[in-house]
Amino acid sequence: MGDDPRLDVPPRAASARPNVPVASIPAATVRPGEPPRRPVRARRPLTPQSLVERADVAPRTAEAETVLRIYRRRREQQAAFYVAEMQDLASLWTEEDEDDEKALHALAAAAGLRTKLGRGEVRARDAHVAVTDLPACFARVGAGEPPVDWFEWALRASRA
Repeated sequence: MGDDPRLDVPPRAASARPNVPVASIPAATVRPGEPPRRPVRARRPLTPQSLVERADVAPRTAEAETVLRIYRRRREQQAAFYVAEMQDLASLWTEEDEDDEKALHALAAAAGLRTKLGRGEVRARDAHVAVTDLPACFARVGAGEPPVDWFEWALRASRA
């Protein structure tokens, strides 16, 4: 194929996996019109023990308990609060609204959030995107699977 030995490897189809026949890929990961793909899994499952290890605190100490309380609170309470707030904000935003109506809804969102007008508008638009364009991912946030911060990052990335 050329002088560079790295180029002598035949190209692999985007949907192919080394040593795994397509028939062995679980049906949930094969969608019509898309290449088969593996389910995304963490390198190490997140357990209370692994979380304490990642935090670099001694197990069964006050610090370890604090880390676990923070984690549980963010996973359960913050996720539930975030989802409820986003659903409320999404109800204030529709693509069909005229500019004046969007401005009024942004003002309502900003007042409820106690923030600036621009931030209220962005949050309402992001909430609309979360509920209408990313419903499966949004549902997983509600279940506490990905952290809210990760979902917010995905929303910001989708604006670009």
